[in-house]
Amino acid sequence: MRKSIILTLFLMCLLSRTQAGDIQKSGICCEVFNERLEIKSRAFCLTVGGKEIPFEQCLIANKKICCKDQNNDVHYEVRQQCERLGLEAVSMKSCERNLKIICCETADREVKKINFQNCRRAGGIEIDSKICKFKKEKDDDFEICCAYPEGTYGIETNEGCKLLKGIMVNKSKCK
Repeated sequence: MRKSIILTLFLMCLLSRTQAGDIQKSGICCEVFNERLEIKSRAFCLTVGGKEIPFEQCLIANKKICCKDQNNDVHYEVRQQCERLGLEAVSMKSCERNLKIICCETADREVKKINFQNCRRAGGIEIDSKICKFKKEKDDDFEICCAYPEGTYGIETNEGCKLLKGIMVNKSKCK
């Protein structure tokens, strides 16, 4: 029994090292815990007790969409995560507009580069971009791509990402 558990863990570790391109070429759409759809190898899917479903369903379920939360804030989320969290799917233009980095003068007269919805939340208005000084990645109010603990990504300030217990990742993850 112990050997089979160790073998299973070894296989899972080995399979997780497969390149993403290889998974898509040889992977299947696997329905796993809580009806989560993932592209995995057939062996991994069977090992975790998943079942194979049509590949197109994974492509749809894992596509990033624009979701609106109960505070009317928008976020890019994977479709199935949006549905799981009970968020409303809205037009991609809404995310493009609200998550666009602008030069903002907040209600307390602070000038900084933040996204439009954070500017609005701070009671601010958009001002000429030339007024904003160049920010560095280490500045607390510099906008970065943040990887949240639950595995999703979003645009946040350095300070906001730290407060949410996230970590800065490559900006390509937030597109």
